[in-house]
Amino acid sequence: MSRSEYLIVDTSAFIKNAQLQDIGDNVITIPEVVNEVTSKRQIRRLVVLPYDLQIKEADPDSISF
Repeated sequence: MSRSEYLIVDTSAFIKNAQLQDIGDNVITIPEVVNEVTSKRQIRRLVVLPYDLQIKEADPDSISF
């Protein structure tokens, strides 16, 4: 499997503890996804991710497109 330059992830990636650093160079999500993670175990994993998680706001025009 080849790596993607940008990988946009949703909640299921964190719930399943996917090894995202093996899939993409730049892992990106939105604040709402991080807020959906409520399990203490999953929150601890988010704190010590082996990569930089980029959290960005989605542009409303891009969403409607």
